[in-house]
Amino acid sequence: MSISIKILSSKDIDKDKWDACVVRNENGLIYARSFYLDAMTEHWDGLVVNDYETVMPFVWKRKFGVKYFCGVSFIQQLGVIGIVAIPEEILLKYIRSFAWCGDVAFNFKNGYCFLNVRRTNQFLLLNNGYQSVYDKYKDSLKRNIKKAIKNNLRVSDGIVEDIKRMLAENTNDLGDYYKNDKIAALLELVSAESNFQYYFIRKVVDESNKILSIALFMKDEKRIYNTLLITSEIGRKLCSMPLLIDSVLNEYSGTNLIFDFQGSDMSGIKTFNSKFSSNEETYFIYKYARHPFFSILKRFI
Repeated sequence: MSISIKILSSKDIDKDKWDACVVRNENGLIYARSFYLDAMTEHWDGLVVNDYETVMPFVWKRKFGVKYFCGVSFIQQLGVIGIVAIPEEILLKYIRSFAWCGDVAFNFKNGYCFLNVRRTNQFLLLNNGYQSVYDKYKDSLKRNIKKAIKNNLRVSDGIVEDIKRMLAENTNDLGDYYKNDKIAALLELVSAESNFQYYFIRKVVDESNKILSIALFMKDEKRIYNTLLITSEIGRKLCSMPLLIDSVLNEYSGTNLIFDFQGSDMSGIKTFNSKFSSNEETYFIYKYARHPFFSILKRFI
């Protein structure tokens, strides 16, 4: 079967058809939705097959006159999404002719031979009841949850202003990650009235109503995405975050959703996620440079 492939700038893409393709395919995650790409990237174009039967976002920047693919905070998996397969050699030609170098994010369903950086993501299926989920927790996690309850911590709904306040109040305790300028873009995205259906915020407070932990979860038809977590030093000591995550798993157990931990290969995060008896999925990044010069240049962009 012959296929028609074109690269369109984001302004020329039919966003309804693009999003319909993302939504109807299992590996079409929220990162590839047009509203998310518009909000979180500086530039994105789209590879489109036929009449949006298959799509792939191309996220890019330009510096020193060099166009390059780039990773973006809060965007984990993109890649090829759709029912029409793109032959490997053709896809690779489109990628390498589009930009001089960069990191191209693929998703858990993409198994092309040229993919050269392996990443892991943890997730939990929520199709069973809460008791089934809880019974698989590691004993240490169950103890931490009981400790948080014993300290009279409770989970409630949060708002964007709560996140901003937590960031401001805990600046000295938080790492460089929380100084990421994409956090502002993320909070602006969820503040838009049209995007209310795609997120929720939960917080843990103590008896004096002081926020100890807060989390922003993105949400679509397939997954709940553990997008942004903030915990104070006191919150860590009182095990507020295990209580928060457990509360969300309790709330959404018995649905057909997947709880996506959004990582990670970092040992500390991976260990925490594993206490929930999370499953693992593999996805890949394609790193390349069309000339050794661009491998050197990439260090500065």
